[in-house]
Formats: sequence, structure tokens, C-alpha cells
Amino acid sequence: MKIQTALRQLLFLTLMCTPLSGREIDLDKPSSKLRRFANDVIFEVEAGDREKYSKRLPETLTVEFFGQPAEVALPEKHLADFLLATGVKKIDKAVEGQRCAKISIYFGTQAELSKTAEKLSDKINLSRGYSYWTWWDKDRTINKAVIMLATDKISGEALEDRLIEMLLGVFGFPARSNEIDESCLTSKDAVFTTLQPVDKALLKFYYREVPAGTKPRDFDKLFRDKWKK
Repeated sequence: MKIQTALRQLLFLTLMCTPLSGREIDLDKPSSKLRRFANDVIFEVEAGDREKYSKRLPETLTVEFFGQPAEVALPEKHLADFLLATGVKKIDKAVEGQRCAKISIYFGTQAELSKTAEKLSDKINLSRGYSYWTWWDKDRTINKAVIMLATDKISGEALEDRLIEMLLGVFGFPARSNEIDESCLTSKDAVFTTLQPVDKALLKFYYREVPAGTKPRDFDKLFRDKWKK
């Protein structure tokens, strides 16, 4: 009996000390954990390098794909979830004067993509087999973005996981966080082939309440007041 009691106590202490995962977080409440997570993925790019303003896409975007049909089908599938969460609309062609972002998604070998990257920006680094880059206007609205995935370096679920992470970067979340495990932007070594509930919740909030160019201190107030209407 003493052994059983000790085991029950040990189990209870283990559960109490286990960090909450994304699935266990109450997404209906603006908790400190969620706020820290949001701050990490929006503003904390690297250690010692903090974004001064939020960046996000405008209300419409156009997308062009480069690669094989099976490869192109992958971002088309995932983009639907992003558009549903944010309310951003994908259009075929922007009319004159319309604020619209142009996103280009490339699949190919590392050697092929490196040649394309050189023409676009010397800051695009494909050493890991994948990369993305964004351009924005004076209001911090993203007006152009590229995503590159080297299919000779990364494939399968790992490629899909990186594609989702790159899309999150294009939509305004350039960094990872160790606050929540069950997120496509977790700092931990995990593979996700679909947006997680916390990712969708953050996308909805961000595009509903956070204008491009929001400063970190202003974001914190928006989060506390507007996370859930």
C-alpha cells in the first residue's frame, strides 16, 4: 500500500511539473504564456536581434509557383488554411493602385535555386535546403515574398513542415519560440504537416487586431484587450 501511495504521489508531482503543451493551453484566454509565445514569434528573431515593428501581408495577394505539379499542389493545399484564418484573399491579378502582395514559391535543386536567389537578394541563404525572404513598404506591410525549397536536400514530411514554417514567416511570424511545444513555430525538434490550433488562433488574432507597424509594447496591450472579443 505504501508503494502504491508513493507511486500515486510521484505521478501527481510529475503531472504538476510537466510544462503545458499547445493542446492544453486555453486559447480562449489571453494568458502570459500565449503572450510570450506571440512576442517571440513576431518580434524575437534571434538572440540579441529584436524586431521593432510587426509586419504582415495586405488584404490581397497573388501567388506564383515554380516546380513540378506534385510539388506545387503542396503550398496550394496549405495556403487555403492560412487564407481562411487571416481573411487575406488570393487573387489572380492586382488592379492598378490595389495594395497586393506578390508571393513566389520555388521548388528545385539547391543549385538551381541558388542561381535564382542570387538575382533576388544576396541575403537568401539556402545552405539548409530551404529559405524565405520578405520585402515591405514604409508602413511595414509585406508587399513581396519568396519561399525556396531544395527538393534534393529536403523531402517528405520534413519538406512539408518547413513549407508551413516559411509560410508563417511570410505572413508575419519570422521566429520560433520555446514557450509552446504544439506549434509549427516551436523551437524544439518537431515535425508538423498542418497548422496547429495555437497557430491558427494567433493568425486570426494577428490579422483581426494587429496593424502592420505595431510596436512590441503596443502589441502587448492589444493582446491583453483583444485576444478574444
